[in-house]
Amino acid sequence: MRSLTHMKLIFKHVGSIRPLKTKLFTDDNMKILAIEKELKSVNWADEAQTLTDEARSVYQLMLAGELREIYFTAKKNAVLMLECDNMESAERLLGEMPLVKKGIIGFELLELKPYTGLARLMNV
Repeated sequence: MRSLTHMKLIFKHVGSIRPLKTKLFTDDNMKILAIEKELKSVNWADEAQTLTDEARSVYQLMLAGELREIYFTAKKNAVLMLECDNMESAERLLGEMPLVKKGIIGFELLELKPYTGLARLMNV
């Protein structure tokens, strides 16, 4: 178990965050796969503060229950699993991320639907 002092240090480095508003996945929420694409080359050493701000933004989206998973591909592109009310909400959320605001990256969004193929096995 982590100590209270350790947790205070974590939150000190994270900075201000939105209150926890976790949403449970319901039929009203859409699962959206967001695949990052680099729009322009940058010297990442010059973007240290932007990358810190980006990490803070990711953390806030996770606390809000809108970002469920995040990964990097072998080529270092981010892949996000979002749960949003609609595609417009996903576009709005991603549009607020610091790297997107600076025009460094963008996202391809794919709406995911439940797999229904198993019904064939049950003759439904």
